[in-house]
Amino acid sequence: MQKASRKKMIFIITFSVILVITLLFVTWKGFQRMKVQNIFDEIYYAEPKSAGHSLTATRITKMQTLVHRQEQDRYPLEDRSMFHYAPDNLKTGEALGITVYFKQQALDITYTITFGENQSLQLNARYDVSQRELTYNPVSVTNQEGVSVTEAEAVQQFLREHEITSEMLSRYPQYYLVDKLATDWCAGNGDASRFTAQERGDFTIQDHISSELGADWQR
Repeated sequence: MQKASRKKMIFIITFSVILVITLLFVTWKGFQRMKVQNIFDEIYYAEPKSAGHSLTATRITKMQTLVHRQEQDRYPLEDRSMFHYAPDNLKTGEALGITVYFKQQALDITYTITFGENQSLQLNARYDVSQRELTYNPVSVTNQEGVSVTEAEAVQQFLREHEITSEMLSRYPQYYLVDKLATDWCAGNGDASRFTAQERGDFTIQDHISSELGADWQR
């Protein structure tokens, strides 16, 4: 009787432990799924959250188009991880970089087009993880003197000189955020991603590009 009772007790304890572990795992997986509501969440949470780490095969590095920038070696206290597109994966004169900010819980995506030796147009989008909000920040340009400016009048003049219309400007976020970043993320991660370039999940967009320039900037 005691032997049978002991076996029963061991079975109950073993079953209870397995049940607890299973429940904890299911709860953890559910939490992970709840906090990832869109493709930008997915990109953010894919990156290890510690400064100075050495990257191995994270899901971001599975995007063959991206190269990790070893900024932590120079700035070990910076709580961020930086990536940029390899030039072979972009058109001539383009640059596209992504910065994952851990403490700020944000992604910065910056797209640059170079015109000639010094002049360039820069567009930046910032994704706030806690607010699930993607903000298109005002355009900045670098003039012939190599000085970066954001004043509306100077930006307008630059755009006119390079024949960039408001319609062209409005299409840039679609190009670098969807046609490039989202598409390459899904291609690199395959079935591991819950989203597609077309179905990117739930988030809001704040567009400050046109509002900062004004509706009549092309006149």
